[in-house]
Amino acid sequence: MASKSQFGKYLAKRRKAVGLTTEALAEKVGTSRSAIHYWETGKWLPSVSQLEPLAQALEVSYEELFDKAGHDPDVLPEPEPYFRLKFPGASDRKLREATRLFEQLEAAERKKGKTR
Repeated sequence: MASKSQFGKYLAKRRKAVGLTTEALAEKVGTSRSAIHYWETGKWLPSVSQLEPLAQALEVSYEELFDKAGHDPDVLPEPEPYFRLKFPGASDRKLREATRLFEQLEAAERKKGKTR
């Protein structure tokens, strides 16, 4: 489990590796430049809902970033809040269907991993 300062150093390193400024990363994640600064200096950690867009911008997996932020990757959050954030205009029915499909995919992946 990483500390806030370890996560911040990792975040700054990845941001620079993909060639993004703090402003460009903030825009991709949908947050402020000062929030990125606080994350990189170890004062704050991003919320779980910000990890997916952050992972995409940094070109790393969600699980890796989740782990680097000090969360247990075996206890990933439910997908529906992320879907609500990512697709704000979607109906409840469509969000439930997306969540159901995601959970089916996740179950198939777990099953596949057990049979190896």
